[in-house]
Amino acid sequence: MPSALVVILTREHEDNLALLERLNQLNIETLEYPCIATRLIPFSGKTVCSGQKLEDFKVIAFASKRGVAGMRPVAAALAKNSRIVMAAVGEATARAFEDMAGRKADIVAESQTGEGLAKAIIAKFPKPVAVLYVQGNKTTGEFKDLLLQKGFEVCDLKVYENFAPEVKPLKLDRPAIAVFASPSAAQAFFAANSHLLKTIACVAIGPTTRKALVNLGSKNILVAARPGVEELVAAVQCLIKNGGKA
Repeated sequence: MPSALVVILTREHEDNLALLERLNQLNIETLEYPCIATRLIPFSGKTVCSGQKLEDFKVIAFASKRGVAGMRPVAAALAKNSRIVMAAVGEATARAFEDMAGRKADIVAESQTGEGLAKAIIAKFPKPVAVLYVQGNKTTGEFKDLLLQKGFEVCDLKVYENFAPEVKPLKLDRPAIAVFASPSAAQAFFAANSHLLKTIACVAIGPTTRKALVNLGSKNILVAARPGVEELVAAVQCLIKNGGKA
């Protein structure tokens, strides 16, 4: 793949910042092309899940940084209630929680996946407890399914929603690599760019996103070793080195 390629970033600008900075440091040209957008759902914090209160749960688990942002109305309550165990899907989400509440997350999933977070909670609580799962309107269901199988009570609290922005078809005059962090972004990208399905190289943040790309018909996919910035950069560099072949 020639050096004049462009790396397409399909998340919202805020989510692209760290990856954008690293790619720019490596003199890799980027194009921001958001294929998914989010907005917070108003949450008063008074009750959750059919009248239950925050203190009715032993664990509050956050699926993302936006989940943390959606709980800002109850930041003070989360900060002072040390009885509730706070769990984060990954390091970035844990940092966002600490910034908001002034306390560290008690559990941080090393795998940075919903499944990994569920396993970490199970490891800490051999006996089932009540878990509040703070998330968006789209989820794979892996977190909840795994905990339910072990007898945990899981309540979903949706504090943000994903929606599709207007995605106009791209006209590319050079080779490109597209970086995907979710199945929704992949679906929106190729809905607008079916003409690129067989020519563009794809980096998937994890196996769930890879599966979505495969289902869409993409065959040139490299999965990042972990869902982190450095791992995504490494995947991009690998594709460049291999001439755009995964």
